[in-house]
Amino acid sequence: MEANALSPSPQGEGLTFPVVARLELDELLTQLVERAQDVLATQGRLRGLLAASRAIATDLRLPVLLRQVVEAACELLGARYGALGVIAPDRTLEEFIHVGMDPKDVERIGHLPTGHGVLGLLIDDPRPRRLDDISREPSAYGFPPGHPPMRTFLGVPITVRGEVFGNLYLTEKRGGAAFTAEDEELALALAAS
Repeated sequence: MEANALSPSPQGEGLTFPVVARLELDELLTQLVERAQDVLATQGRLRGLLAASRAIATDLRLPVLLRQVVEAACELLGARYGALGVIAPDRTLEEFIHVGMDPKDVERIGHLPTGHGVLGLLIDDPRPRRLDDISREPSAYGFPPGHPPMRTFLGVPITVRGEVFGNLYLTEKRGGAAFTAEDEELALALAAS
């Protein structure tokens, strides 16, 4: 009988596996469990996307709808801060709806962004952007005094009937991780709804 073949147990308790085969089987089972966990996590995120899409559609008044988009995106993608910038005809931000920031910080900062720096990147070139560290982006020129620190960033355009309406911005993914390609896809799907 081959060394790697299955053989009956001497005590008659069933089949035994040689050590090498057992190690390979353990490794394969570990990989299977990891893949199953990935599938479950993705399935959970897709359920979150559906729930977010349903929540957004509950009140179609524009100011309420825009805030719901930002809140749903933050919850779905695990972002501490989120914002939605509505683009004006002059290519600045006409409106800036934000969530997650302490009202005292908002008051201390004083003015809302107008669409320069990293936020302006999406206005000038409306395609998704993921940054692991905003401060390393050449177009960034810092935050105003009193602004909470922000490092990770994900921005996606929001289009309405083929026209760019605005941009969805998310920062500070919880747990200190960077935003992933999967996060980007979910943000794009949410922005499309």
